[in-house]
Amino acid sequence: MPPSRPGLTPKNLPVLFKPMFMRVLFILLFVIFFASPLVAEEEELYEFAEEENGIELSEEPEPFVPDPRWYRSNSLGMPLELFPSRAAAQRYEYSLLVETVDPETLPAALPRLLAPHYEAVYQVELRILYEGSEELSRQWIFRDWRDVIRLSASGTMRFFGYGGDGPRTGSIEFMDVAGLLVRETSYEDDLSEWEYRFSYSQNTLLRTETWYRTPPRSFALVSTDTFRYTRSGSIRSMDRVLHQQAGLRSRVSFPRLGPDLSPIMRINVHSTALLSAFFSDIDFPEGSRIVYNFDSRGRILTELWRASDGRLLGEFQNTWADDRLQTILWRSDDDERLIEFDFDWEGDRIAERNIRRGVLERSVTRQGDRDMEEIYMNGRLVLRAFWEDGLKISEERMSFGGEILQ
Repeated sequence: MPPSRPGLTPKNLPVLFKPMFMRVLFILLFVIFFASPLVAEEEELYEFAEEENGIELSEEPEPFVPDPRWYRSNSLGMPLELFPSRAAAQRYEYSLLVETVDPETLPAALPRLLAPHYEAVYQVELRILYEGSEELSRQWIFRDWRDVIRLSASGTMRFFGYGGDGPRTGSIEFMDVAGLLVRETSYEDDLSEWEYRFSYSQNTLLRTETWYRTPPRSFALVSTDTFRYTRSGSIRSMDRVLHQQAGLRSRVSFPRLGPDLSPIMRINVHSTALLSAFFSDIDFPEGSRIVYNFDSRGRILTELWRASDGRLLGEFQNTWADDRLQTILWRSDDDERLIEFDFDWEGDRIAERNIRRGVLERSVTRQGDRDMEEIYMNGRLVLRAFWEDGLKISEERMSFGGEILQ
């Protein structure tokens, strides 16, 4: 009779069922199914932290490599076409040098005006615009670790302190963490300064302030602009209040509002309307209020001027053809003035007429590279002048019979 098989005891259990082996197996399964996702998630968090803070936690920073790049450009300094060398790019009328500034040289390499605004997290780019081989202007761009532009400064060599014989003009734009323009300072050749300050709500411009100063005086508030929008986000109107310093200039031009006035709108104005001598003698008292009304394309349709007590002083009315301003009409209780513009098929302005109370006073007609200006008195031509590049080259005086006087 064969011997009976002994019963299973902890000592003779198969290895797969021993308690120690079961504990080890349980630990391995826990690591595989539970701990691995946590490790992977932690790695993702480190990668996210690296991206958010612009640093690499696991790798050494790459050495700085200078990268001067040469482009064919235009008078605005836009990089149009990349070339392998300076000689190749400067075969064209305008060329542009773009290079990243070695961080080891910062902030010492920056102009005096810009050095106080530099932070160690910024990457600095320098752009130099040339006409032929002559430097025209420079632009310094500060970008943060997210590649968002935080400062952009443009100006002449004299503006940045590099000498030269040209004007000392330039501007500095300051952006917030979202890249929105919050302040711009413009420096004029006469040492005066204009500053524009911008206030937003959810990336939509609500208010701008225009400040002015002549050193050593401090800035004085010139005007305050408040914007109102339709439900679709289009600008509906802008209210402008003129303060004491505005008396220096009867019509304060619009500040440069950055790429967009709101997320989907642009403001469309015409520099000729703002600067025309035909309107320069219209005077407005301190504290006047202006209400600008716009169409759906951001074009100014009317401009109502009111005294501080609400009394209507006058109104500008604009007529548009696409984005070209055709007429500007000013009306008040005792005055009426009209400017008319003509354009060629390319959209360039070729004629301007100034009319007061229905009577022509002045006309300017472009003839090739010259402008012919005619002055009228009581509807009769009395003077004809020819201009080239802003300089008067000749003039003819007329008799009341229309004959040229010698």
